[in-house]
Amino acid sequence: MTEVYSLSGTPYPGIGMNEIPEYLKHGKRMEKPDKMPQDIYEIAYGCWKDDPNLRKPFYKLSKDLKEKLRTIDPENDAYRDYWHLQIEDEELMESFIPRKLKTK
Repeated sequence: MTEVYSLSGTPYPGIGMNEIPEYLKHGKRMEKPDKMPQDIYEIAYGCWKDDPNLRKPFYKLSKDLKEKLRTIDPENDAYRDYWHLQIEDEELMESFIPRKLKTK
């Protein structure tokens, strides 16, 4: 879920890959992405508990998320916000297209 709300950003920004295990051992977890609502972050955060017995089973996570979807107010910008990128630099645009899809 954090990947969705961080717009596919790198998990644990600012922390090197080889530093993550030690970071987690000290009880630290990834911070909430700016666009992620607090209640959704709390659901995700609960999945990261050290003791698997303290994590909610999938059916309860599913129920919680379905409930959140029912209560979304479509007028709330936090839930309908999206990014429209208009890239006029053709070279930059080309860098986003996988090589297999390029026809040139």
